[in-house]
Amino acid sequence: MKLNLLNGISIEQKSFSVKAGILCGIVFLLIHSLLIENLIEGTALSFLAFVISTMLISIYFKRKEKKRIEAVEAQLPFALLPLGSELNAGIEFEKGLRNASKNSGKELEKEIEFMMNEINNGKPIQKALLEFAKRNNSMQIKKAMSMLSGIYMQGNRNSGAQVKKIAKEMLLKQKNKSKEFSQKIVLYSLVFISVSAIIPAFFQAFITVGSLFMEIDFTPIQVLAITAIIFPLIDLVFLFIIKESTPVHLSE
Repeated sequence: MKLNLLNGISIEQKSFSVKAGILCGIVFLLIHSLLIENLIEGTALSFLAFVISTMLISIYFKRKEKKRIEAVEAQLPFALLPLGSELNAGIEFEKGLRNASKNSGKELEKEIEFMMNEINNGKPIQKALLEFAKRNNSMQIKKAMSMLSGIYMQGNRNSGAQVKKIAKEMLLKQKNKSKEFSQKIVLYSLVFISVSAIIPAFFQAFITVGSLFMEIDFTPIQVLAITAIIFPLIDLVFLFIIKESTPVHLSE
């Protein structure tokens, strides 16, 4: 798990994106040179293929990392609540943290396991918590890790109550996000119904009726392509937008 990040992705992922982009550019240039003997045009288009493929792969890595951090943030309060109870019961901080992560979620469990391995190898707990926050660049996670570091240092009697308080604050924010999304999903549903059913029906009616009274330039192949390919692609894009807009804690 690397801490070296560049624009939201690791240096290794950035390097992979560039190498994959170069490979795509070379393949495109070879294919173009076989089909069309124009070196200048082929070079320009292959460079464009390199840029586009590098950007797309980088965007994929950024999106994947963003979703991972959102998943850790969504799962964190479900680890903090039992941790607070264990601290109130007098259980050691490290043991309570490890126990609390077991049923919280896959992403958070992996993060805490990685952190605990570092602690077992001699890294101070405060530094391990700080690096946890750096790996998962979220204000909520940073706030929680800062609080846990302070609790570990001070070790006061109200530590369990403080941990539960921040967990409840995080759950409240998730609840507010759920309410906002439930309001948006009504609009999304109306637009999706329009795009997937009403607009294609109007288009077919326009082609059928309009061809009787006016000259329409659409060929049968074009009409088939629009109804069988273009409209379904628009539906898929819209479904992807809805999926991306869905809070992680609702999609898990």
